[in-house]
Amino acid sequence: YTYTHSDVDDIIQGFQQEYDELEAQIATLRKRQEILKLTMNHFESFRETDRGVTEVEIPDDRYDLLLKDYRTEPAIDEWIENMDMFTLGLQIPGDFFQNPRMDQPLCAFISIGSYMPIFEKYGYTIPSNAILVPKGRYLTIKIEIDSSRHFSPEVLKPMLDYAQAHHYRFTGEMTGFIFRVDTTGKNVKYIYRLRARIADHA
Repeated sequence: YTYTHSDVDDIIQGFQQEYDELEAQIATLRKRQEILKLTMNHFESFRETDRGVTEVEIPDDRYDLLLKDYRTEPAIDEWIENMDMFTLGLQIPGDFFQNPRMDQPLCAFISIGSYMPIFEKYGYTIPSNAILVPKGRYLTIKIEIDSSRHFSPEVLKPMLDYAQAHHYRFTGEMTGFIFRVDTTGKNVKYIYRLRARIADHA
């Protein structure tokens, strides 16, 4: 059998198509690798296994979007379509830390979000109802919640006590992200690392 120019063109076209598909897959994997690296760097601050309060310096702004606030909007659709570039997070009313009410259960709201370097590199639009979590100093603590997403504010008392003892004030911004899921018991527990932004008292 003798190959014609047409045969060779078809073979080259097939190779080119496969090459382009591999390039697209590699680009997707590189993007995923980047968000994993960035998230991993943030997790480096949380190696400790105790339930104590820790101070950390967060180097990047973050934007969170509450899933309960989902609506059809191009920017939000873009986030959903690129979910692998975002991390699952947690929000509670930020004013709790400034005016804590210990007699009422808190409700955690699930969010998705990412850090500013990702938005800058890939040009993702920030929705108008996204929540800015600025870079800066934060207190962090681990909390456990179940599927009801309600928990006692008493679990945050160590954070409040720490801030008072060190003469910090809470600025109102907070976020949290899932640390691990505990399926060993009868009920699934979700362990989050909660963090609240602080500043020195004026």
